[in-house]
Amino acid sequence: MAVRSTTRPKRAAKSVPAKAARLAKKQSAALLVDEELDRYRSMRDFGVTAEPMGEAAVSRTAASRTASGATASGAIVSRARAVGAAEASRGLRFVIQKHAATRLHYDFRLEWNGVLKSWAVTKGPSFYPGDKRLAVRVEDHPLEYGGFEGIIPKGQYGGGAVMVWDRGTWLPHGDAEEGLESGHLTFELHGQKLKGSWALIRMRPRPQNKGKANWLLIKEHDPEEYAEGDTPITESAPESALTGRDMDEIAGDQDRVWNSKDDPAADPVATKPPRTAAAVRGAKAPAKEIQERAEEVREPSRVIQAPGSAPREAFPRFISPQLASQVKSPPAGAGWAHELKREAAMTLKQAEEDDLSALVDDPFVDAPLANDLPEMTDASARAAEKGTTRGSRQPSHLSFREGSTGNSPERYQVRLTHPDKQIDAASKLTKQQLADYYSAVADAMLPHIADRPLSIVRCPQGSTGPCFFQKHLVEGLPPGIDGVMIQSRKGGEPEEYITLSTGEALVGLAQLGVLEIHPWGSTNSDLERPDRMIFDLDPDPSLPWATLAGAALEVRERLKKLGLASFVKSTGGKGLHVVAPIEPHHEWPAAKAFAKSVAQAMAADNPQLYLMTMTKAARKGRIYVDYLRNERGATAIAPYSPRARAGVPVAIPLAWKEMEAAERPVFAVTDFPSWEARLKRDPWAQMLSTWQTLPH
Repeated sequence: MAVRSTTRPKRAAKSVPAKAARLAKKQSAALLVDEELDRYRSMRDFGVTAEPMGEAAVSRTAASRTASGATASGAIVSRARAVGAAEASRGLRFVIQKHAATRLHYDFRLEWNGVLKSWAVTKGPSFYPGDKRLAVRVEDHPLEYGGFEGIIPKGQYGGGAVMVWDRGTWLPHGDAEEGLESGHLTFELHGQKLKGSWALIRMRPRPQNKGKANWLLIKEHDPEEYAEGDTPITESAPESALTGRDMDEIAGDQDRVWNSKDDPAADPVATKPPRTAAAVRGAKAPAKEIQERAEEVREPSRVIQAPGSAPREAFPRFISPQLASQVKSPPAGAGWAHELKREAAMTLKQAEEDDLSALVDDPFVDAPLANDLPEMTDASARAAEKGTTRGSRQPSHLSFREGSTGNSPERYQVRLTHPDKQIDAASKLTKQQLADYYSAVADAMLPHIADRPLSIVRCPQGSTGPCFFQKHLVEGLPPGIDGVMIQSRKGGEPEEYITLSTGEALVGLAQLGVLEIHPWGSTNSDLERPDRMIFDLDPDPSLPWATLAGAALEVRERLKKLGLASFVKSTGGKGLHVVAPIEPHHEWPAAKAFAKSVAQAMAADNPQLYLMTMTKAARKGRIYVDYLRNERGATAIAPYSPRARAGVPVAIPLAWKEMEAAERPVFAVTDFPSWEARLKRDPWAQMLSTWQTLPH
């Protein structure tokens, strides 16, 4: 009888101290992982999160789960929000697990409502704000999994080594639940590696990504950010934040194993119920037994009939609800009945009292019915003013403020939530007033931003709170905001940038808390060739207004000698922009070279006043002539755009004669009634009809 030897070939012997050190390190790593798992287990709230909770957990009994009967979904959501708020107050955990599955990636996980909200980040996080890292939303994971470092066996979903690459706490900016639902979540990380402000932005789904939710993980601008050429954190700090091991050591030790097949909540595939003996028996049960089981759970007045020939099928994981859609007119036909909504009735009543001057241009509103409307009480009239009726939380229709003579925003059927929300403490500016402002300046502003790629600055917590730039098209944006596909300079897949062309879309930006709009210098139809040239004069704050105004006049004269007419605007800050419209004949490199030559000439002729260095230390007592607005992908603040700073000032087109003013012209959104008349004598009106080319 042959006996197979199980003796392994001998390897070169290691020294006893080396073996002991290796064993000690392995045991220490295992203990650290156990401690981290225990810490996550202690965080579990089983009133919110379903089982399983891991090896040490004791499952609840069926009786305890059903003692209070079925729980309404609304109560579950309310409780989940309450739990989330409580978690935020004690400090929410985050973990990033480096995962060598089919492909190496980083699992970004945020503790929220008793689970780990999870995204798979293909290239890992980047401290450079210019890197928009794809983050694919995956299933929620149990909290215990956040402390796991070890091996998932091959053959199971996600098989491979798992490292706790970073860990710490996170703090949402504003309502995290609302951010997750809207697809715009901003937050602060306090980790061993990742720190500072970050954003998760959900992208608009594409047909080829059906069923997947793609997000972008973006580092926001703050002191923690890296420059473009800095070594990525994933390269400078590749080891475990928990044990200090690398991926090879974790794979070799195999000291901890996560058996995902025993834990349906631990990975995306294991969502089917386990194949227990009872389940197998049920699959083979005759029709009579199926009927008896159905009767055990039937409602008192309803019996579930299961035909003997009915096939057994698993319930679908998700059924998309049928949603209402906006239409221009009500459906016709004998099968339809129509009624006048109470909200429309209140609108008509108000219109009747105002001699129909406030009548909304709505195809569903029929003015002659106003005389037949019931009388409104003072309380209901006040509710109508705020856009809500008693007991409702309906969003408010945009309403025009009394006393203004600008363009009526009733043209734009824009709906605002929380219209009275204050977005600037200094000026008391509200979301409603911001929408009114965008509506009033739409005709003057749109020619400079329509049909161009845009970057917008969103401030969910107001002008002085955390704000972030957004340029990519994502889900949840207001109607009218479209996308334009742009090929990155670095190659790869084209990206969809924000663009708009209507007043409705512009006013809708108020709903997003947009306080700045920055267009490209080229249009969607001719991205590679700019149609305007911008010289950004950024002075040291100590310089007087007269010096800055004189610099703008000098740029004007230099361009005039080169055959180019130019226009000037304030930036809403301390600087000025001199803008020369040009025909889109030259591509970006040529435009940039021309602008650079003008800036270089100014710095050479008067180095005591002008410089081309961006650093603020070198700018003391001088003006930085920024010509870099004239390159592909660069943007500049739009005319009439607000600025995201205290008081919400506005970037305003100026007449050249205003350079002779004794003081810097300053304008703000809340001061609009005092400068509204400028719209009728727009200093930039001739820009749109000025056609000129760069000199050869």
